[in-house]
Amino acid sequence: MDNHQKVQWYWEPSHYNASLGELMLTDMFSPQQQKQFGRKLNIENIDRILS
Repeated sequence: MDNHQKVQWYWEPSHYNASLGELMLTDMFSPQQQKQFGRKLNIENIDRILS
């Protein structure tokens, strides 16, 4: 088994690459209601998302 496979968004486990950073920033500052990246967490949805 090869434990050194390239991962799409990360250089190493704790550092993501510039492509993911750009995607995150574009999505966070986009005026659109429908986001493409991530989810907003709040008290109403945290239990559902974690399960």
